[in-house]
Amino acid sequence: MRVMAASSDGPDWVRETIVATREDLRRYVATAIGFTLRPRRFAERWIGGELSAQHPLGVLANALAISGALGVLLGVHVDGLGAQLAQWALPYLYYVGLGVLAHAMLRVTGPTRRLRASIAIALYTGGGPGLLGLLVMWAIGGTVMALHGAGGGLHGIGVLIVIVMLAPYVFVLTTLARGLGGAHGAGPVRTTLALLFALLVSAIVFGTVSNDFPVPHVAIDVAQWPPAFGVWVD
Repeated sequence: MRVMAASSDGPDWVRETIVATREDLRRYVATAIGFTLRPRRFAERWIGGELSAQHPLGVLANALAISGALGVLLGVHVDGLGAQLAQWALPYLYYVGLGVLAHAMLRVTGPTRRLRASIAIALYTGGGPGLLGLLVMWAIGGTVMALHGAGGGLHGIGVLIVIVMLAPYVFVLTTLARGLGGAHGAGPVRTTLALLFALLVSAIVFGTVSNDFPVPHVAIDVAQWPPAFGVWVD
């Protein structure tokens, strides 16, 4: 009969999990802050292999986990697990879509690296400043709803609220453009034109298909004349 040593309890997988999770979160935070503060420099160094940053998909996974957990705590609910997962993932997919469209314009106007570079920058954008912007917009929206519910007298300042809600969105778009510029060695004029092209195409798609999208966006309905233009901040 084989007797196991009393001191051998097998691998301490609980401790290993805690250590691995802590290290993963540390790398995520360092990567997200580094990209958010200096997106162009971050992209240049990452593309050049000079920067040890968390993998783009790792950044996406951490951002999804954080926004999903906070969404549950805040009571954001969509019927069905699949619909709930889609609700959490759509904001990040939106920035990937913008990155792909912007890449197409960058490719037309000058030399670029491969598409995967633009997708990586879009993932860093969504998982870093994109998550930060989403949390800020949730905070602003929650404050506005609380004040409105308490009779805070918000009538007449709707335009101001929209501007305040859009400010984080504009910041995220600026970060995306600067990151793309760093990744492809493109100047501000090229990256601005590329981002405007991406926004125009996405706005037409939203205006044609649906405006029900959980991220601030612009929509243009070209099915009527003159085209209807709208800005959504919810």
